[in-house]
Amino acid sequence: MRPARGLTEAAIGGARLRRVKMAAAALRHTAASLAVSAGANVKAVQRMMGHQSAAMTLDIYTDLFDDDLDALADRLEQSVSKVRPIASLPAVASA
Repeated sequence: MRPARGLTEAAIGGARLRRVKMAAAALRHTAASLAVSAGANVKAVQRMMGHQSAAMTLDIYTDLFDDDLDALADRLEQSVSKVRPIASLPAVASA
């Protein structure tokens, strides 16, 4: 038994609509990814995506900020290497 023509057309139309919605979601995620890659902070991404809170942005896109931890660790290591080690500081006289 073949489905009625109207049902087939409705199913095809529904599939197209799902593809459009999926494409829109992918574009939003891509926009957020590019913003994070460009160094945008969480609040900027939050406003760009229209989220009510930065927590919501982090809940959704937290995986995008993981690379930031590596970059932060590298920058901290560079900063610390420029500072004299504590052992080489002059002794402080006790009162």
